[in-house]
Amino acid sequence: MINPRPYQTAAIQALAGCDLGHIVAPAGSGKTIMVALAIKLAGVRKLRPLSVLWVAYTKEQVEQGREACEAVGLDTSRIQFACIQGLDEVGDVDLVFIDECHHIASPEGRAFMRTTLDKRDGRWIRKCMVWGCTATPDREDGQDITPIIGRCVHRVTQADVSAVGGTLPGRYKVVRYDDPQAGRTALQEANAKTQYWMSDEQASRVLWQAVLKHCVTRNSARNAFVAELAEQYKHTSRIVLLDTVQQCKDVANGIQGAVAFYSGMGSKQREESMQRFRAGDLGCICATSIADEGMNAPIAQVLIMARVGKAKGRTEQRVGRVLRPYPGQDHGLVVDVCDSAHKMLEIQHFQRLNLYRKWGFEALQAMGLSGRVTI
Repeated sequence: MINPRPYQTAAIQALAGCDLGHIVAPAGSGKTIMVALAIKLAGVRKLRPLSVLWVAYTKEQVEQGREACEAVGLDTSRIQFACIQGLDEVGDVDLVFIDECHHIASPEGRAFMRTTLDKRDGRWIRKCMVWGCTATPDREDGQDITPIIGRCVHRVTQADVSAVGGTLPGRYKVVRYDDPQAGRTALQEANAKTQYWMSDEQASRVLWQAVLKHCVTRNSARNAFVAELAEQYKHTSRIVLLDTVQQCKDVANGIQGAVAFYSGMGSKQREESMQRFRAGDLGCICATSIADEGMNAPIAQVLIMARVGKAKGRTEQRVGRVLRPYPGQDHGLVVDVCDSAHKMLEIQHFQRLNLYRKWGFEALQAMGLSGRVTI
């Protein structure tokens, strides 16, 4: 029997009492358990088990949902678990639940939500309850999910979770990677591709693509640097976040016992790799955006942030991978790579640092790496 924590109880009650709405809770708070218990409570209140469509965006999230429902004793024969990409319509159910519901503002999400409506006597009527949960309700494009998925009926804060030991304290180190030649090459390419008729926004986009290509994604020296950095933590379970699949493969080749982890590797191989990582038989995974959401591997202690970006929501999801409690671990560590080849990359790095500080992470002194300047 699962006994919910105090902050979970409030969220469960709020969700079970609404017909349309969502909860917001940080990584490591037990969102799927809260939803499963809310489904159970709503069934008790209606004096019958609910028929449910549980929708997620990855197969891993779908399986986590199934495990949560089984853990709380729900009859999973009454629950359909599915990825939204393969759904055409809702069907005849009492409840639709959408995991990571901040994605619902996408075109495919909006199209799916329209299937939860019926037109009767000239009016659109919602034909079932709709719930959602997310850790990051504020989308990068600024779209509001409230008109689509309903209001936030309860918000769990990081402080709520930390107060009962639900997440570990965070620490961060900064390691600077300096490659001025890559920066010059990027500028030369951008200048050659920029046309006189382009707007400032278009010219900036051309420059960013050149910087990303030469300074990050196709920079073999940087990949070797990241692999060397990860090896300094070889006695811990590590996640290395990178931007492209090829980067993951190249960096993994430079780390003893590491594997590249990405959606295109096949579900069977991906599941086997994750099971080995959770069991401690695999010391390092090099991952793309597949690790942003839904990855449940509490054993992870060190996150190498070698991926560019500054968005609050995505950064919060990423660092949450190493903040889950695990025996023998008293903190999670983020090692952030500061690329100084171009100011665009540096600005993103410093914006991530501001987030770490805002979340109360402790700053640690960085180590030196083979001639690289560190701060």
